[in-house]
Amino acid sequence: TDTHYVTEKNISTVLPGTMPGWPVKRDISNFNTAASFFKLNDDNIPYSSLPAAAMQSNFTAHMPDLPRGYYERIDSSNGTIKISMINLPLVDMYRKLLHAKALPATHMMAPGADANEFFMDEDRHLKAGWELQNTYCYELLMPAGTSLQRMQERMLADINFYSNTTAQVKDSMVNCLVIKDTMAIKDSCDSLVAATDSIAVRNIVYQLNRRYGSMPAIDATNGRAEMMLPFVPELLTNIPQLNKFLLPYGLAITTEPRKITLLLLTQTAPRTFFHQPKLYLK
Repeated sequence: TDTHYVTEKNISTVLPGTMPGWPVKRDISNFNTAASFFKLNDDNIPYSSLPAAAMQSNFTAHMPDLPRGYYERIDSSNGTIKISMINLPLVDMYRKLLHAKALPATHMMAPGADANEFFMDEDRHLKAGWELQNTYCYELLMPAGTSLQRMQERMLADINFYSNTTAQVKDSMVNCLVIKDTMAIKDSCDSLVAATDSIAVRNIVYQLNRRYGSMPAIDATNGRAEMMLPFVPELLTNIPQLNKFLLPYGLAITTEPRKITLLLLTQTAPRTFFHQPKLYLK
């Protein structure tokens, strides 16, 4: 359980000793990733109606108890390659296929869409409950000799089709929080290390970039990324106070337009049908 779930309200809920009915996550540790999600009942389907054995895909809602992840398997006897993405949110599927895994949450946008379907707000949702509604499973079976580019094109087309969503990676000018130097470094980094609860400048930038919908943060300091400062978690959600805190250390936060790489998601149609446990074959 993540620490942000340990709150006064949640503790009060469990103290009486009654079962709260919260979602429970149980991973099937021996899940066989080599097996397909579904097997067609060939005995009840006319041969002429069977899909091509070496090229098919399926997409489902969250599959309880399966460990999330990305898997690739080659079956040399059948001459096929199988790619599975299990219990991943759409944004993670797109980040994998568009080579944008390094982009933080502040560099991802879904203009005009319900952001809650793409990104989990830790202040509003329990992780297990959100994942039940907003993570999906995708599987692709293709000939083993298929090129990587062809498979990625097919996977992108499939996910666009199944999810009524499109995504692109694009460089854009947007307003950013920029941490800059205000004076020369007078002390070594080591002299600023607190006895307990310290944080590096680069980790302040990392934490600022974790919350979807916030302004992207950029480290524009000169050699201070590893400088250690006392860590006050409350300041990360209060930029004016964080700026005031940084000033004595020769740092300041400004708002400036910068060109950064963004992942833009566009919802092309409602996805209400997603929450039904249905199988889609293409």
